[in-house]
Amino acid sequence: MHVFKVLICSIALLMGRTGVIRAEVKAEPLAKPAPSTVSAPLSALLENQGWQILSDDGKVLLNIWLRKEVKGSSKPAGPKGNILFPFLSEGEFLGVVEVVGHVGDYRDQQISPGVFTFRYGVQPINGDHLGASPYRDFGLLIPAKTDQKPELLVRKNLEHASAEAAGTSHPAIMMFLAPEAGGKAGQVVRDDANDRNSVILPLNILSGSEKSAVMIQWIVTGRAPV
Repeated sequence: MHVFKVLICSIALLMGRTGVIRAEVKAEPLAKPAPSTVSAPLSALLENQGWQILSDDGKVLLNIWLRKEVKGSSKPAGPKGNILFPFLSEGEFLGVVEVVGHVGDYRDQQISPGVFTFRYGVQPINGDHLGASPYRDFGLLIPAKTDQKPELLVRKNLEHASAEAAGTSHPAIMMFLAPEAGGKAGQVVRDDANDRNSVILPLNILSGSEKSAVMIQWIVTGRAPV
């Protein structure tokens, strides 16, 4: 995820106190490639192994495959204002997500089982998203059958394509947060105060000829504050 956020994304808190209190989901390495329904151009960019997110009773919720490397506009050097990953381009292809179990996005929109691409997005600055998160970074799910090329998607096309994943007029979003200090790949963080779970995954960033792993904290269950 050595790439994801995320994804994915470990988890921190949006409001209230966070910490590893009790994990209601778990993350495990997944020793198989992404489904064959992913287009060849995108599949070639993915790690051969992924991550599996399971519920506490062992049922698979999500399978995640991250890109082998994502080109960054600069070397990662921390957040810039309320943007966690200023070195990423909006619309960038980050990986593939297979929804297997009962999963909702950050707006609590139900996502039907299927295979989706996962692209980087930035929340627009308007009153509609005030207080949703301390950061503007998130990922958008798009049905893999309609997203088959790695080129960037402009915001309008990105949001329209992602709305198909939710079956509504709003994109299907998975929120990123600042990773816990010292967080490790595959670590699950439980936010009891807000009933949310996140997973920490490593995203490989290529800046020039230099590659570095950035931990992303990805909320995999739970919704935005009401």
